[in-house]
Amino acid sequence: MPGENRRDYRETEQASITVTGSDYKSHSFEEQTVLRDISAVGVSFYLNAPVAPRAFLMIDVSRSRLMGYLGKRRAVVVRTENGSADKKLVAAEFI
Repeated sequence: MPGENRRDYRETEQASITVTGSDYKSHSFEEQTVLRDISAVGVSFYLNAPVAPRAFLMIDVSRSRLMGYLGKRRAVVVRTENGSADKKLVAAEFI
């Protein structure tokens, strides 16, 4: 993401993922999307569901070219940005 100061190295990754959680209005959602990038400590991806920073998500990464099978990982949203009219770019850190 532009202007950020990362402490970890991320690689571009196009793996399919399933994200579940609650949006900023506390409505539950489950959404299929694609990773934008991945590292040992986190991921970024686009979501239709509007989530807030510090929201908890469950991210199911069934197959990553770089990390292999990760399965379901709990994560916290650390950053969001407008990606397009209907999608938000979300950065989440595994916990």
